[in-house]
Amino acid sequence: MKKLVLASLLSVSVLGATSAAFASNTADTTTATSNQISKTPAVTDASVSVTAGDLTLSNVTGKDAFTSVSATDLLSAKAAGKTAVTVAGQDLSATVTDQTLSHAGWHLNANFSGFAKADGSNPLAGALTINNKTVGTTDVAVDSATGDAVDAATNGVITDTYKSSYDVPTNAEVGDYTGTINWNLVAGPAK
Repeated sequence: MKKLVLASLLSVSVLGATSAAFASNTADTTTATSNQISKTPAVTDASVSVTAGDLTLSNVTGKDAFTSVSATDLLSAKAAGKTAVTVAGQDLSATVTDQTLSHAGWHLNANFSGFAKADGSNPLAGALTINNKTVGTTDVAVDSATGDAVDAATNGVITDTYKSSYDVPTNAEVGDYTGTINWNLVAGPAK
């Protein structure tokens, strides 16, 4: 009987220890659950601003010195039934920097005041051509870039070179003539 009582006591002790260990684990789980993040969500509003840069024209050739034409050239052209002699200008260049991030591109216009003597007299009725386009007193698009071309350019910088020429009329008088080419950069789709 003593053995039976002792075995019973041992069983009760082992069971009690297991129950106590299990109860201890249950208490830890309850404590961990109560320390969880609140079920009410919280938010933080965030913002960032991307500002547009500039669209600029720079490094435009300062002078276009056309080759001279002689009276002999004009008289020979006139005798051949021509109304003008074409003289070459120098290569013109300009740099456009587009940092607007518009992805729309741009176009570069030019207009020309016409040639006249220094005192404004004897205007030449000839024609200026830039990039194979006749440029008169109203804007003409002589260059353009698509949004894709601007996006592909390093820092949005594109430098181009333009050929120019002038048709000197065969009835021109001897003298020195000057004029002004005006450049106008316009944002938007290439024309």
